[in-house]
Amino acid sequence: MTKQELQHNVTEISKKLCRLEKDVVDLPTQLNVEPIGFNYSEQSQKVALSSEYITRRLRNLVYATAYPITHQEYLQNAANALYISILQDNDGIVEIILPCLVPKRNKRGIRFIYGPLFEALDAFVTSKFPHFTRFEKCAICVTHMHNKTLGTWGRIRDL
Repeated sequence: MTKQELQHNVTEISKKLCRLEKDVVDLPTQLNVEPIGFNYSEQSQKVALSSEYITRRLRNLVYATAYPITHQEYLQNAANALYISILQDNDGIVEIILPCLVPKRNKRGIRFIYGPLFEALDAFVTSKFPHFTRFEKCAICVTHMHNKTLGTWGRIRDL
């Protein structure tokens, strides 16, 4: 990527960040609109998706430069920044924790977490099971555990 292309991308991201800041500042006003919560939920979803878009663009800036970090190293750092953790209990059950990161069902919603999650899983498997082979059969159980302090209002997915 040329210097001019990088400058253009930085400028575009800066504009998106300014818009994102305005949208975040506007969120509390959405709480006053009836029915309560609906507009807020819709607006907060828009803000979150915008943030994910900006994050992906910023990641691409890191990859486009000669900065001495590999794609893999960056995504491992991103997994740490997102507090993604992977644990295994004595029964061999693997628990993957994605705090406050619930991707939407559509393909756009998963992009922000796919790279960091993949790298976290890869690092886990490489460190725990150096001679790992793929499962022929396995079960994957997904449990959504919500923050009780949010009440029922913060627990709605995929509106």
